[in-house]
Amino acid sequence: MPLEIKTCCRQFISLAVCATALAGTTPPVHGSDPERFGTNAIAEPSPDDDEVPIASTLLESVIRQLPADPIRVTGKLLVRRHRGVPVKTYGFELIARWGDNEPHTQYTIFDAFGAPLEQLSLTHTTPPRVTYAAGAELTPVPIGSMGRQIQQSDISWLDLTLSFLWWTDAYHEGEESVRTFDCYIIRVNRPPDEPGPYHSVRLWISKKAGMMLRAEGLDISGNPIRQLWVQNVQKIDGAWMVKDMEIQSPPAVQRTKLSITEVERL
Repeated sequence: MPLEIKTCCRQFISLAVCATALAGTTPPVHGSDPERFGTNAIAEPSPDDDEVPIASTLLESVIRQLPADPIRVTGKLLVRRHRGVPVKTYGFELIARWGDNEPHTQYTIFDAFGAPLEQLSLTHTTPPRVTYAAGAELTPVPIGSMGRQIQQSDISWLDLTLSFLWWTDAYHEGEESVRTFDCYIIRVNRPPDEPGPYHSVRLWISKKAGMMLRAEGLDISGNPIRQLWVQNVQKIDGAWMVKDMEIQSPPAVQRTKLSITEVERL
């Protein structure tokens, strides 16, 4: 069954060195004609502007924005050097069941010819259940950490799955505008029983859209290890989710762009 997807095409986060080779493309959805509109059309449920939500409650609301029905998402990871020179392109597929009692996702990474390279299945329990496989036969192997880098990209499994949104030790750090969007700044600490490179993650959550627009993975001293910027968003069954996102690790030798190209209901 086709999904109605309204694609937000205007880039609303400026990057220091931006090469938008895939930006502005509209995900094809079977039988639908997506309507394009600017980011200022994002509507907010209208809470009291003076009321600051509890940090953990705010994260829960971000998760509730994810589509509840099972979906399949396909897209690309484009790795680029400084000045936008392409280095590698990978395909990915996501099977998401965020509406289940135990939300479950499966991610598969493909090479440029469509051969599988890696696969990760994640169930959001406490602690999360993770299975990982690699190679042409997708042979199960230990993953060690969700912070494991995906191929030659700048993105880790922790970043791709956004699993830090399910961390619960969260608190407010303040408020800041990301371009024209007023955001709450939330800092969430990594659970002690989950290994990984991030000691904590700083999140910028739009007051309007109720979704994450920016994130920084931090070390124990609070220094950024990796930065994520949302470029474009799309509306799926009334919920906003990422369409294009940039990921970069200092030093800024290269960056990776994640672009969603198709979404369908299972």
